[in-house]
Amino acid sequence: MTKKQMYYFRKKLESWKLNIETEMQEELELELKNELLNLEDADEGDVIDKRNIIDFQEKRKNYYNKILNEIKYALKKIEENTFGICEETGEEINFKRLDANPIARFSLEAQSVRENY
Repeated sequence: MTKKQMYYFRKKLESWKLNIETEMQEELELELKNELLNLEDADEGDVIDKRNIIDFQEKRKNYYNKILNEIKYALKKIEENTFGICEETGEEINFKRLDANPIARFSLEAQSVRENY
């Protein structure tokens, strides 16, 4: 992979990371607002709605954390100059695949084999 391509992916990953961190901060602020809602006089439906919102927020946080970890891993691989190399076969991952999914660790072929097992 060329230096220009590595720079491109570094910027793409850093931008994605910043967007996720911003969304996580917004989610936290929303959570705090929800915590301030007093449900003492709420009916059962309101309580269930709040529980559903909290469950949804928890799932989103887990998803964000997973993606952030993958982004950090990809950025580390850029620093180590191993980004874009399939962890299964050692071959270069197709640029279009990385452009669509810059946290891909495996070539399309290797990923297909992994999913079939």
